[in-house]
Amino acid sequence: MAEFTLEQVFGAGATQTATTLTITKADLPGLTALVGNTAESLLVGMVIIWLTNLTETARITDEVNRQIAVTDAGTDITAGIANDFMRRSYAISLYSLFTVPTLDPDDY
Repeated sequence: MAEFTLEQVFGAGATQTATTLTITKADLPGLTALVGNTAESLLVGMVIIWLTNLTETARITDEVNRQIAVTDAGTDITAGIANDFMRRSYAISLYSLFTVPTLDPDDY
């Protein structure tokens, strides 16, 4: 396997150039594409893609090249000042190869 693809991370219509990343709103699950979508709604659409594609199971298929996993960290009810809110939490785990540190006198 290889690293996660641009499409797996940002949707099937995602493209990039040297200076831009273009994400197609229609590829964000559950999002109604509007001129005025909020930044939060776009981010949540991407989180839904990540929960589907960037799983711990998918990462394990190639631990060296797939270095990110997104998991559901739980849901709870939290009290606000005037209202209670449902809070959904997600964990983004970033992996890098571990090398055993050596004792280096230059570090001290």
